Amino acid sequence: MAFGPKVTVTLERYTETLTSTNSPSFVWRPVRTLRGTLQTVRGDRGPLFNRMAITADYQFMLDKPAGLTITEKDRLRYGTRYFTVKLSEDPMGRQRYTILYLESEKREQAES
Repeated sequence: MAFGPKVTVTLERYTETLTSTNSPSFVWRPVRTLRGTLQTVRGDRGPLFNRMAITADYQFMLDKPAGLTITEKDRLRYGTRYFTVKLSEDPMGRQRYTILYLESEKREQAES
């Protein structure tokens, strides 16, 4: 498992809901809180092993969440920071822990 302090993040999933006028609205909905270690990927931005098209800024290591599938359509929220899941990996194939490779989302500043 990873070394370092454990942090609590919220897993969010992009879902469609209906508004009061029955029109569809797409929102990020919290799914579950997760505890694990958040670490930067060595170097500026590292390509992921044999997947040259995917780059990551951070990795989040956690114990395998029971009954939960994390995909590339999800994101993590840590305080006011958001991270897009680029890849979810079970490194040894034993269903014991998961490594999420993340990309930091750039937030647009509100215009005054």
